[in-house]
Amino acid sequence: MTTERRLGLGVQLLSVLVAALVAYFTTQASIQSEIAEIRATQVSQFGEVLRRLGTMQDDIRELRAR
Repeated sequence: MTTERRLGLGVQLLSVLVAALVAYFTTQASIQSEIAEIRATQVSQFGEVLRRLGTMQDDIRELRAR
């Protein structure tokens, strides 16, 4: 195998590795984005639950006061 052929194969291998790394990090960024979105939704839902519990406590206090 000639030096030029080896160099060509090395360049091809390097370009495949770079493409794989780009795909990997792009996928990782996408996954991290999804996780952040899920966490934000969970925090929002938890806040809503706390708000509803507060409303229920107010209702109970009001009923007791009657």
